[in-house]
Amino acid sequence: MEPSEPHSWTPRLPRSPVFDAPPGAYTDITVGSNHACALTEDGEAVCWDIESGDVWYTPTGLFAFVLAGGGGNTCAVTEVGEIACWAADGSAIAEDWPDPSRDAPPGRYSYVTWGNCALTEQREAVCWGRPESWPDPPPGPFVTISARGLLFQPLGASIDEVCALSAAGEAVCWGTFNDRYRVSRDPGYAQVGMDRYAVSCRLATDGRWTCAPVGQTTVRYTAISTGGFHECGITEAGDAVCTGEGAAFTGARVVMNPPDPAPERFVSISAGETTAEGAAWSASAPPAYACALTETGKAVCWGNVANRIAPPDPAPGPYVAVSDGYGHTCAITESGEATCWGWNNFGQVEAPPGRYTAISAGFMANCALNDAGEAVCWGGFWELEPPLGDYIAVSTGSRAACALTASQEVVCWGTDTDGITERLLAGVPPGSFEAISLSGTHACARTGDGEVVCWGYDWAGAMEVPPGRYRAVTVNDSSTCANTDAGEVLCWGRADGWWEEPLLGPYVAISAGAGHACALAETGEVSCWGTFAAKDWNHGSVDPPPGRYKAVTSGAYRACALTHAGEVVCWGDTDYEQSPWWEPN
Repeated sequence: MEPSEPHSWTPRLPRSPVFDAPPGAYTDITVGSNHACALTEDGEAVCWDIESGDVWYTPTGLFAFVLAGGGGNTCAVTEVGEIACWAADGSAIAEDWPDPSRDAPPGRYSYVTWGNCALTEQREAVCWGRPESWPDPPPGPFVTISARGLLFQPLGASIDEVCALSAAGEAVCWGTFNDRYRVSRDPGYAQVGMDRYAVSCRLATDGRWTCAPVGQTTVRYTAISTGGFHECGITEAGDAVCTGEGAAFTGARVVMNPPDPAPERFVSISAGETTAEGAAWSASAPPAYACALTETGKAVCWGNVANRIAPPDPAPGPYVAVSDGYGHTCAITESGEATCWGWNNFGQVEAPPGRYTAISAGFMANCALNDAGEAVCWGGFWELEPPLGDYIAVSTGSRAACALTASQEVVCWGTDTDGITERLLAGVPPGSFEAISLSGTHACARTGDGEVVCWGYDWAGAMEVPPGRYRAVTVNDSSTCANTDAGEVLCWGRADGWWEEPLLGPYVAISAGAGHACALAETGEVSCWGTFAAKDWNHGSVDPPPGRYKAVTSGAYRACALTHAGEVVCWGDTDYEQSPWWEPN
């Protein structure tokens, strides 16, 4: 990637792969986890594997509606109103997979959805398999119907809800939330659906597309589709647009970028479910697909791609500072510009313009100090709005950040979502400090006399500071490391098992990551120990490339150092393959 100017670079969004569909003119299309089905102008169904293009088994006959689902399963409403479901090879759907044709009440149907709901020939809603406490669905007639069931395990909340679009343009939703039944009616909609997280996504009659947590307000749309990890729409100009993953607590690990420009004007679209591997929350980006039909009936399909941005090539330095986060790296150029690269699922690589003197890359967010001494933060799901002040140092964690004021007092800010951050924000110590380091659970600061003071959540003894005087301190969620006044390395907490013999000094700086740490010697050599944080990935040795450096930083999956020539050298997961799915310990 060529830099746009000598000391900056322009992020290039990752592009989604595009796949060829079987030739033909189609009137309707639907996408499952890894296959798509479409109806020809004659009413015949064609199903195929999206990536390979291989045509799958499809029963003979004519259909009025077809529905692709997870695991290669498909359901359809036949020309005579029967519900038919089949697996990829034509066999019956496995017992542990949803099958709307099982136990469906007798009758003729016009529309079916996963979750055991359908519309009758008279367009009335019918659902089965629900608890007896469920009242009958509201009266129709309805145009479409969508059902979802979900249990939020960490929150102890359950949702079992159905939404349908009435013939009068009402979004009608009913079901249970924490065992309480509720019904809502909202007029003025052209489409309605449920996403993977039981969130109602809607297209208003005026073209506005709303879907929490993503809201589209400025562009107008003619069609939308709600999938497992993405929502996609067709603009009034005929372009396809897909949002990122709807998992609010993890950000968009994967993104979909439809073909741009479109081969022809799009008129309809379908976003699919995630694959079985994705449903199991795999460490890699869960595959998902979407397809659209052009105005001539041509089918065009594309997939998702990991939401990471490669570092600039060649690097536009020289740099004066570098900080490695959990899935990204940030640096400050010689001219004071901030630049970041790696994962961008929370906007963490989108550094605001300005001139900066210090930078700290955190879990999914970053904070920096501009040349006026003000703190500036960006990225992250949790709000990190720094208070006004004149600061001399800053450190970013996961839900909070801390800084030292010009008078050397500690100031912390952030959002408490689990009680842990509350301890960190409430426990800020008084006094005068010269350095500070923050993790997702605790923080430590060093006084001018070399004393280290820690506060927050004491995980594995990471806050139990051994007696002594220290010249540098660094923390991660379960460990704390420091350079003693004599320049030796001392670590405590969960770091006790990182190495067999203590490292000798003298060292002048130290940086602890998740499972490893690196120290900078007075001679400029860097020593590292431990392993990069990953259960199923091999990111290589933590030993740095030979050389002499003037700064070192450790994240979760890599470490980086700054040479005396201003070059950033990283080792470990330098391709940024590891998805920051949750906070490493």
